[in-house]
Amino acid sequence: MASEKILQQKQAYVEELAEKLKNSVAGVIVSYMGITVADDTALRRKLREAGVEYAVVKNSMLRRAADKVGLDGLDNVLEGSTALALSPTDHVAAAKILSEYAEKSKTFEIKAGYVEGKVIDAAGVFSQPHVHFDLQFAPDSHRVYVNFKDRDALSPAEWGLMRRDLLPELGLDIPSLVRLEQPAAFHSRLLDLIGVWERRRPADALLLSARLLEMLYMLAESCRPGPAAPGRDKALYDSVRQYIEQSGGPLTLERLSALFGVSKYHLAHRFRELYGEAPVAYWNRLREERARRLLTATDEPVSAVADRLGFSSVYAFSRFFRARTGQSPTACRREARP
Repeated sequence: MASEKILQQKQAYVEELAEKLKNSVAGVIVSYMGITVADDTALRRKLREAGVEYAVVKNSMLRRAADKVGLDGLDNVLEGSTALALSPTDHVAAAKILSEYAEKSKTFEIKAGYVEGKVIDAAGVFSQPHVHFDLQFAPDSHRVYVNFKDRDALSPAEWGLMRRDLLPELGLDIPSLVRLEQPAAFHSRLLDLIGVWERRRPADALLLSARLLEMLYMLAESCRPGPAAPGRDKALYDSVRQYIEQSGGPLTLERLSALFGVSKYHLAHRFRELYGEAPVAYWNRLREERARRLLTATDEPVSAVADRLGFSSVYAFSRFFRARTGQSPTACRREARP
């Protein structure tokens, strides 16, 4: 039948799109309203030359593909006109090109993005500077590249490019991805450092060291959890976990960071160290377990279950539950009650 063939084509498209999302290191979602044919052609050419794939997508298809690969937090931006730009190798190319165009346009809009499977809002897409410093030059320094992966995700070849990490010996724990507390100030210091490097006057090496140390201090401050002893640190994160377990949603890393006064990255990193998974992943697992209990042990309507678990709609709940269990909430309930 024609309808069955169309359904198969849609399913194949979602699978293909999910595979592209999975294999990309970064992507940007935009609203392309108001763009002229000439501008669209020029923008596509620029993105293509930078190795970025760009295409208009249906919100429903992108939503389903995102659910398949665990890109949570996109529901609120998947409406209206939507185009997706993604890159398999470059973390910043799509964000840089599209942000530059959006700043000049009154209608073209950045909706959201993601880096290494982590969704970021429009503000994060507009500003994604990354910096690589070699504190000591070596013959193979040109081979050292910016790393956006967790340490346990590095391949043996990538580990071979890593220098000895001296920062822990100084009492610093700076992750590979940092959300700066003062991005404008850091950007200013970086430009100043580049200017000192380019002029190369006598004794500038001392000034370069001073600027670099100042920037390292700013990075460390952005990751600093606060003056807490190990026992107090554990008590703090026990409180975070308790809050998550009692939360009715919605819950985000930003909200947890604001409530407990800990930087988002350090919160996620330390929580994973203590309990084996990131805060939002922990919360989603709890929601799945609670959903199963409510669906199988109560007669509450699916819409009421969705509301109790903090979902914006029954449709959002159904997508979440199907992505995690492979079946709809209704099917789960029916299976438990033959």
